[in-house]
Amino acid sequence: MPIHRVLKRLDRGSRIIEPGQLIQIDWLSPENVGRLEAVGAVARVHAPPLEALPGWVLRSERLAPIGIVTAEEFLEADEDLVCAHLEVQPRTVGKWRKDVTQWLTIPPSGKRRG
Repeated sequence: MPIHRVLKRLDRGSRIIEPGQLIQIDWLSPENVGRLEAVGAVARVHAPPLEALPGWVLRSERLAPIGIVTAEEFLEADEDLVCAHLEVQPRTVGKWRKDVTQWLTIPPSGKRRG
């Protein structure tokens, strides 16, 4: 399921999703996702190559042989495959995914990434 960036505040009933956040809209049909895109509420993320992210050159080189080149591909990749290929623990992959997500998330106005 493609990753989208929230452009307008979304109300998912029990959860408010603020603009700038990344989400996978797997709870909606493709038609409804298309409607959200059409009204400008969400947009597909056009993720950069992993090598463009600070500190990711070596990891990107190691992930390329298994077809993971972009940040979106990394976030959607099978964790077991990544762990086995890079010989790391799942918690390490979790930390890396959090790092990539932070680089792709637009912080609320007035806040800076630290």
